Amino acid sequence: LRKLQRPSPCPECSELASKLSAQAEIISHNREERRCLAKLCTDDEDGSDTDIVKHIEKMKREASAARKKVEELEEERVKMAESVGRQLTDRDATHAERVKHVEAVSVEKEKQLLQSSNLLRQQLAAAKKEGQQMQKQLAQLESSNKL
Repeated sequence: LRKLQRPSPCPECSELASKLSAQAEIISHNREERRCLAKLCTDDEDGSDTDIVKHIEKMKREASAARKKVEELEEERVKMAESVGRQLTDRDATHAERVKHVEAVSVEKEKQLLQSSNLLRQQLAAAKKEGQQMQKQLAQLESSNKL
């Protein structure tokens, strides 16, 4: 018997067959992506579209909450930095006041010491002068007693 030969397809059928084949590949690829997405989102390869959507919405809410927490922490960090800055400024001002006070007290004590030193020099000079006068008087008395 004669083998039946298939007639060669017409060009239009060939084109449609190749389009059909391409679409089948796209569908297969999309199914694989959906399966991977479902596995990623739900730990279940057979996750339904609603489960995936719910999981993604949950992830978006969690990401939003995390962003909000980061913003709050950033605001708190800025407030703390400003507070520390104010404390350091206040401490520096207080320290500067103390230094000025100590310097003023030191200047006053230095003046007092200078005055005391000058007074003591005057007293020493007067005492030396008095001592010299007494020595002269003593010498005069001794010389008058010898006569």
